[in-house]
Amino acid sequence: MNKVVLRIPPHQNAKVVAILVGLSAVPFAFLMLVFTASAGANVPGQFLVMNIAMPIIYFIITYLFFGFACIVYNKIQPNTGGFEIEVADKVEHDA
Repeated sequence: MNKVVLRIPPHQNAKVVAILVGLSAVPFAFLMLVFTASAGANVPGQFLVMNIAMPIIYFIITYLFFGFACIVYNKIQPNTGGFEIEVADKVEHDA
């Protein structure tokens, strides 16, 4: 059965995607800290602050842009037809 997505709630979806992006940036920030620390002791303090701030900045930017993308989708959906997905009821098998 095919269904069309009529509306994408901007706040909820932007929040979820931003959390995923922010959390997935944390391991990379940690790796950058490890590699920088192994390079030498002459690392400026701003580098540490940047590594801590980058996942937060990724979260904010992703939230804003994905929320904007959801708003744009909601505006153009009536003219374009929107996303079409195929769905089916889950069938449980006896084991």
